[in-house]
Amino acid sequence: MPTSFTPSDVASILAYLIPGFIAISVRSQFVTTPHLQNSERLLSYLTISVIYDAIVIRFFPGAIAGSWFGIGFILVFIVGPIIVGVILGVNTQKDFVRGLLAKARLTTIHPIPTAWDWKFTNITGEQWVLVNLKNGDEIRGLLGSDSFASSNPIDRDLYIQWIYGTNEEGLWIPLGDRGVLIATDEIRTIEFWPYVPPGDNS
Repeated sequence: MPTSFTPSDVASILAYLIPGFIAISVRSQFVTTPHLQNSERLLSYLTISVIYDAIVIRFFPGAIAGSWFGIGFILVFIVGPIIVGVILGVNTQKDFVRGLLAKARLTTIHPIPTAWDWKFTNITGEQWVLVNLKNGDEIRGLLGSDSFASSNPIDRDLYIQWIYGTNEEGLWIPLGDRGVLIATDEIRTIEFWPYVPPGDNS
């Protein structure tokens, strides 16, 4: 005979998937996450959900005992995981826990997978960049709020919103409102330094 599920049964099942899914989804807005197979992704959802449930159910036992759309369920299994995801994302960006472990002389693997992701995640303001291409050309530009660095591990393209040339003295001069999109297979190296007014930069 087919098995029927009550709202309480559905809530119980969702309680072991929703917290992990939400927390990881929110965390991924702060840092790049590895591309996992579906089975690995499901396991990560379950792992975080089980840990989360073990903590909160003790204090909110009625969250999955009553109606699955109740306010208690929403607060505990939706709002709560969002907060957890924000905490996890900020911690990964700022290296809070990793910094504490380093002070205790404990070395851990960095959770951000590549130097590309780490650098562009930590850019908080405008920066000058000098992109050296594989064909020997150089592209000078200013990374700002309208620039973009891809987080796709396969296609690391880069858009620079303002590009610059040089005058006879070697000073950078703006080329109007021109920007440039650089394909991933064209980039050899990228140099960065803090923004200063163009007249002071050489």
